[in-house]
Amino acid sequence: MEKKLLVILVLLCIAIGNANAAGFNVNVIPNNAEILVGTNQYASYDLQITNNYGFEDRFEIEVRDYSWSIWSDPWVDYVGGGPDIKPGETYTVHLFAKPLEQKLVGRHTLPLFVKSLGGKEEFTKQIYIDVVSVKPTLNDFALALVVSVSIPEYIDPREEAVMDVSVENLYPGNISGINLNIESELIKTQTKFNMKPLGKTSLSFPLKFSPYQTPLIDTITLTFSHDGKEIKSLKTHYTIEPYSDVRKTQDELKNGFLKSERTITFYNNGNKDETKKFYTKTNFIQKLFTSTKPAYFQMKNQTGSYLGWELKLQPMVSAQISIAQNYSFIFWIVLLAVIMWLVYMFLRTPLMLDKGAKVIEVKEGAISQIKVLLTLKNRTSKQIINIRLADRVPDIGAISQEFDMGTLRPEKVVRDERGGTVLKWIIPSIEPYEERLITYKIKARLQVVGTFALPSALAKFKTNSGSELKTKSGRGRIVG
Repeated sequence: MEKKLLVILVLLCIAIGNANAAGFNVNVIPNNAEILVGTNQYASYDLQITNNYGFEDRFEIEVRDYSWSIWSDPWVDYVGGGPDIKPGETYTVHLFAKPLEQKLVGRHTLPLFVKSLGGKEEFTKQIYIDVVSVKPTLNDFALALVVSVSIPEYIDPREEAVMDVSVENLYPGNISGINLNIESELIKTQTKFNMKPLGKTSLSFPLKFSPYQTPLIDTITLTFSHDGKEIKSLKTHYTIEPYSDVRKTQDELKNGFLKSERTITFYNNGNKDETKKFYTKTNFIQKLFTSTKPAYFQMKNQTGSYLGWELKLQPMVSAQISIAQNYSFIFWIVLLAVIMWLVYMFLRTPLMLDKGAKVIEVKEGAISQIKVLLTLKNRTSKQIINIRLADRVPDIGAISQEFDMGTLRPEKVVRDERGGTVLKWIIPSIEPYEERLITYKIKARLQVVGTFALPSALAKFKTNSGSELKTKSGRGRIVG
């Protein structure tokens, strides 16, 4: 009993696995499976493919009889790898078959294969075509009119193309007033023509497009009618090719005072979006004084440094690069510096007074005597007269009565109200660019250890124009 149950379970699992293996269904519906022998007619079928998988899958279609020309509408369903069908949806493929060689009257079978690329399953079926030998009547005019269309598969919109329509009348009688209407997204035209018994005619239609026509796949429908009744219709396809043609339309340089501006314009004369890269050489100094619109990116290679731009241009749209270099900033800085220097030279005191000091005696590690040096310099080309020089010695030091030979002794030595001693000199004049040195010594009353500063010296004087001016020295610092 247990063995029987086990066998039943195994059979159920196999049945379930087979049921799940049916990942898609194919239903073949013949629309016109009958063609006349010795004509250019073709058979047509609708293949209804239902995707039972839980995922989107692609289904490849193949007819393995190479004595027949097989195509689809749209053509990508057959030669483009097959349609992509979402889970649970049904897609209809319009399939056509035409003999490549003379076929005998009778039923012919074509092996059809539909393969699931994702599910790895394959459907096979024999489809049939009946080749018959009959004489068409005027009522069967659609069968008696054989049409072929010749048009380039890819068309450059900048160039003219021609669509040729070849019509063959298999009816053994005159047919007049046949109306042909041609219509697509880009083409709309119609014409009338007559056919002789069992005759042939060729119709040519020049095709001219805007050179800026956007790329697309255009489907042309050709409809033949007679006495207001549609008797035949067929479709064909062509592709408007994409092309790019980005041109430099302007490169202008304008120079100004210490500045320049270069304007470069590019124009997309194509029918698709295009990216244009442009580079110009630069160096570190130029880059400091360069501004651009739009903003640039930097690029370096073995040949040097470059400024670069990446422009995205739509069809019939221009883009502009502006490169401005401005060195006037340096000019204004230099000019301002010169003006400030001239103002300084004009306003500075003509008499320069400098005060210095140096240690000349040290006892027991402390400063005991220093020498003060007062330097006066006339830094103009004019004489300076009536110079009154004053310097103050703080209370920590006393003036030595020993003066160096050749130095000018002070006119007065007086006590200062703020403390210390004031030395005063009177100098009648100092010649242009002349320099005078006055020295005196100070003996320290206390032991000086460390750093201290001497007070500034002051000089009052008159210029040749009679103006009375004064100048002051810096403080002399001494390290003990």
